[in-house]
Amino acid sequence: MDKILETVITNMKYIPTKDIIVKPLADEYVEKEIIKPVETGNKDSDGYNITDTETVKEKVLTTFKKGIVLRLPEGYQWQSEHHPEVGDTVIFPRKSAIDFDVFKDSQLVNPYNVVAFIENKD
Repeated sequence: MDKILETVITNMKYIPTKDIIVKPLADEYVEKEIIKPVETGNKDSDGYNITDTETVKEKVLTTFKKGIVLRLPEGYQWQSEHHPEVGDTVIFPRKSAIDFDVFKDSQLVNPYNVVAFIENKD
């Protein structure tokens, strides 16, 4: 575990009862094809604009977010032996996290919303 993470974890006085406290990582973007309407300048018999479509590639915010586990819920019973530990990186739906504003730059994530994790090998 690196020194900064160790210092943050050591100084955290909060013990969650049901959610994981995570340090969210920087937003990630992916390139997706998006279909957009294009004005043709023509109108139909009712006076509505006739549009065509074009497909463009744009960088958009990912649906999922990554965060480093700072604290696990007290007494939580995991479904399997293979589960995230403090210092691991978890992946969860962006909209499922709640800002935990009593501890700087942290969020609460329900363990059921964790879709994957990367073990910290240190």
